[in-house]
Amino acid sequence: MSTQQRPDDAQFEIARAEFGDRVRAARQAQGKSLESLAEGSALHWSFVSRVERGQGNVTLRSLLRLAAALEVDPGALVVGLGLTDERG
Repeated sequence: MSTQQRPDDAQFEIARAEFGDRVRAARQAQGKSLESLAEGSALHWSFVSRVERGQGNVTLRSLLRLAAALEVDPGALVVGLGLTDERG
């Protein structure tokens, strides 16, 4: 039976920052302002700003809203953000 590891705080912070970077990069690549992304995703601009800075905790609902507003597959925003085993 396999057991799934839980990310430690450092791994979580790294993943959250990377997710925010991906959201920002997708937004900027489309020439959208933070406010237009917020409006298109029905999320408050301050929340979207926190997400982009790696400070916001994103629910599945928020993830889907952001992905739809960015016209990207939600998986593209989260692929590879899993656990890394640094213990060797």
